Amino acid sequence: MKKRLDARPQRRIVAHGRGANGSLKHEKARPRGGHSDAASEIRSIASSLALGLVLAVLTSGSLLYDRVTEGSIRAAVVGNVVTTAAVVAVVLLSRGRRTGWSALAGLALGVALVHTFVRIELQPAFPWLAERPAQFVNDLVAALAALTLAAAFAKRPIDVRLLLVGSMVVAAYALTRSWWHVDVAPHAFAASVQQCVVASFLSATFGLLLFLSSADHETRW
Repeated sequence: MKKRLDARPQRRIVAHGRGANGSLKHEKARPRGGHSDAASEIRSIASSLALGLVLAVLTSGSLLYDRVTEGSIRAAVVGNVVTTAAVVAVVLLSRGRRTGWSALAGLALGVALVHTFVRIELQPAFPWLAERPAQFVNDLVAALAALTLAAAFAKRPIDVRLLLVGSMVVAAYALTRSWWHVDVAPHAFAASVQQCVVASFLSATFGLLLFLSSADHETRW
């Protein structure tokens, strides 16, 4: 008659030195993989946080440049280039990775850092810079739209749902743009902050389409 096989998993025994009587002491082998999984999760959260933070600092910094220069066209062009380059970089860095909720925390932290800098360093020199809740909406929409674009284009195929969400947020923001213009500069803005936010979103979208189409073309060849 065949022996019944024990269905329970066998425990590994590892020799661990000798006892007082010379016999080998044994202990159960610790399961592997737990620490590496936890470390990988921590790295993923930290990288998403850092990407959101850097993206928010760049987009908010671009808007700040527009505010300080009273909406100069040069500031608007520079802001579009910086935002597009930042979104393309985030797409390349986040491919194959999951952009979690920590990226949103990074966005909030980045916007807070930029506005803290404005309050401490710039408001004494530019007293007409208004730091009110409505001002934060400009930065948060710009950063969130950029992050949504990056998350949508980082996937293959492109996540159309995320792209639509970002487009609807920017469209709603554009329709209510008069609510968010709070700076009273000595001279009229040539390009308002709200126009810069919408322009940077459109610029980053077309820039991503051109970049990815050229990258796909080179891959085929």
